[in-house]
Formats: sequence, structure tokens, C-alpha cells
Amino acid sequence: MATVIIGAIAHLDGSGASTFLITIPALLPLYKKLNMSPYMLVMLVGMSASIMNMVPWGGPLGRTAAVLGVDSSELWQPLIPLQGVQLVLLIASAALIGSLEKKRLQKKDMLIEGVNFDNFNLD
Repeated sequence: MATVIIGAIAHLDGSGASTFLITIPALLPLYKKLNMSPYMLVMLVGMSASIMNMVPWGGPLGRTAAVLGVDSSELWQPLIPLQGVQLVLLIASAALIGSLEKKRLQKKDMLIEGVNFDNFNLD
């Protein structure tokens, strides 16, 4: 769930490249240390970036506003509640995906129980 929130905050600038360059290098060592699938990391970051891609200073809404000849914030205002609902649903989906990943790790006997983050070395 933290991956989704970090990805959404990182994508507030509207640039996909910076979103992935901020979140993936920061979270990949943690995912590896916890034996979690890195594909899940990319999927969750991509999904949160897709929701946050509809900001007025981002590309898609800016191009649409230019074609329609209106202000991009005018187009974005009705989308704000939808973005909020989508983020809540995505966080719930991340919780479900996380529980499925936990079951997968338990089945393979790779689950790390009681991780102490005080002395957590990611190297």
C-alpha cells in the first residue's frame, strides 16, 4: 500500500520518467530483501501513475485542453473526485495483492516474519 502512495506522490509532477526513477530504485532493495516480486512493484507504481496522470500540468490533460481550447484546470475539476475514489480503490487492491503475495511467500516458505526495521541493511 505504501508503494501506491509513494508512486502517487512522486507522480504529482506529471512526469512518468521521474516517477519511475524515484520509486523503483528506492523500493526495489526493500522488495528484494523481503523476497517480494519486483513485478508487483512495477505494476503498483504504474497503476498509481496512471491515476495521477490526469493532473492539469501533465501531458494528456494539457493536450486535450489545447485541442478543445479550454483551460486544463477546467477539465480537471470534475476528475478530482474520480481520482480520489480511484486512489482509495487502488490502495484496497494493493492490500489484496499484498495478502496474495504473503500467501505465495508462505507457500514457498520464503516469508520473513517479524522484520526488525531498526537494523535493516538493504545492501
